[in-house]
Amino acid sequence: MTNNTWRMILIVLVAFCGCVIFALSAHADIMWSDNFDDKPDGEMSCSLSGGACAAPAGYTYMYGDPENAPAQGATQITTAANNNNKVTGKNKRGFRINLPDKTFPDQENKLSVTWGSSHGKVYIQWDERDSRDWPDSSYQKLFRLPASNQTTIPEWKGRNFAIGFSPFNGKEGIDHLTWSNCRLGIEVSIGDWHTYEIMLDMPNQKAQLWVDGVPYGEKKASGINTSWTFSSFEIGGNQHTYPDNPDPGEYRDYDNVKVSTTYIGVNTDSTAPTVKAFDIPASSNSLTVNVAIFEATDNVGVTDYLITESAQTPSADDPSWSGSPWTEYVFGSAGSKTLYVWARDAAGNISSSLSDTVSITIVEYKGKHLSKWSESREIKRIGEVWAKRSQGRCHFVWVNDRNWRQIREAAA
Repeated sequence: MTNNTWRMILIVLVAFCGCVIFALSAHADIMWSDNFDDKPDGEMSCSLSGGACAAPAGYTYMYGDPENAPAQGATQITTAANNNNKVTGKNKRGFRINLPDKTFPDQENKLSVTWGSSHGKVYIQWDERDSRDWPDSSYQKLFRLPASNQTTIPEWKGRNFAIGFSPFNGKEGIDHLTWSNCRLGIEVSIGDWHTYEIMLDMPNQKAQLWVDGVPYGEKKASGINTSWTFSSFEIGGNQHTYPDNPDPGEYRDYDNVKVSTTYIGVNTDSTAPTVKAFDIPASSNSLTVNVAIFEATDNVGVTDYLITESAQTPSADDPSWSGSPWTEYVFGSAGSKTLYVWARDAAGNISSSLSDTVSITIVEYKGKHLSKWSESREIKRIGEVWAKRSQGRCHFVWVNDRNWRQIREAAA
């Protein structure tokens, strides 16, 4: 079966409250995406008192009137918005909206970006984390999708997820769609990352919603202009109504934003990689030990490899993870050493370990005629002291007349 055939598979699961819920099997055609990881921490963090803020390449930064909350700061790309329950990684960044900044009807602080092509049907997916829910009087705008005389706005309508279409008169099923089965603080938890995906189909006047891969239903709005198309959007927005002004420190984080012409879906990979083989020499006369074999497999693909001297499972954000198998390991001292190897996949799953042991003996040889020098005798005493203090982790051998058997006996 071809990819195009799979994209067309729609399984009707259930219909209720005028909504049809679909499960999709798809291969996404991503036409734009951003995970914010390549942008400096704190980028766009600037005063709201006026003047243009520096925006990342490809974006326009839009900022609002600061009169309502001049001291609360602005939107920013920050490690505070890390998506730690998604695929973790060092220096992970996201886009943060500081919620106290604006109250209706002032402008908002957001990023504007153009995709480069116009489409009447698009899928938009993003990760979002909210620090609080909202009373029914507040409308929290998540995105704006402008095009000529029309704007489409995914938002929180109080606690409920909703999409508004302009010109807006607040008429459900005409210019506004509300998912009363998708509520912030109830079906969608506060303070946790969730993956949202919406389908906007202007020619057929309909929209769909998924949260964490779970379908929440298809809805139709008869007031949608079927000729509307999308080619850009504005990320972020927080026009709450007075007196619903949130406390300082309240936020909304965005990450991993994608735009596609087909269903995107979530990564449901929960299978950890398997380390198949690991081998190092049984002995070495150097602190640098070559890795003969390090092989791992995964149901999707291994992305990172790690070697440790601890049997404890490493953290996913350990800076020593490498994109290719290690070829050597450098120890800090001699003695009997055990190494543990690990593998990680793109979903952040970490394998169980395999281990192997090496005995390291460091040899310095001098001729017999030098062993009687006072300097050599001092070296011998120092070596014996350090071997004793190592509690068996290191051996010291004073070899004379090429008596290499002493080394083999010490390492046994």
